[in-house]
Amino acid sequence: MPCKQGRICIDTTDLNSLSRRERAQRIAYLPQMTETAQVTVFEAVLLGRLPHLGLQPNERDLAMVDTMLCDLGLAPLSGRRVGRLSGGELQKVVIARALVQEPRLMLLDEPVNHLDLRNQIAVLRSIRALTRERSLITLVVLHDLNLALRFADRFLLLGPRAAVKTGRMEALASETVGAAYGIEVIRGEVGGLPVMVPVVSAA
Repeated sequence: MPCKQGRICIDTTDLNSLSRRERAQRIAYLPQMTETAQVTVFEAVLLGRLPHLGLQPNERDLAMVDTMLCDLGLAPLSGRRVGRLSGGELQKVVIARALVQEPRLMLLDEPVNHLDLRNQIAVLRSIRALTRERSLITLVVLHDLNLALRFADRFLLLGPRAAVKTGRMEALASETVGAAYGIEVIRGEVGGLPVMVPVVSAA
């Protein structure tokens, strides 16, 4: 049954018709700031399974957490308290928690802003791979245009007051981005990868 006009639907299901638990099974949200609790890394990621849990975690829940910890390089930290993690490590834990939730829609607000270059690439690769493998809808807020160019399929470029452009790679044409930010930029390629470089004097 198609979604009615003015409604928000996932897979033709009207979200307003679902309970909070059912919505949580379909939507994962990762905010920029995350509060820490006195739980281990394993327990923190297992919380992502909460919308699906019965009376207690089953073997599949535990196996999913183990797999995600390995995929994101967190397995050695499994037993550590999250309050003792670095900012980058904590960010990866929160991303792992969102991914094990098995949502249909993921909303990620600056998911790699605390990570170094190597981990930014590793985490965004994992997010993109899981998005494609599970046919997810993943919306990611990024300020780094080069990461967006490298990993995103579609773009929504936001200016100071409103959306400037939406679409595929053409949405981030150098003229469009330059007009949105009020500076001259050049889009090119380095090593076969698209890059966006601002043309601004260092003085």
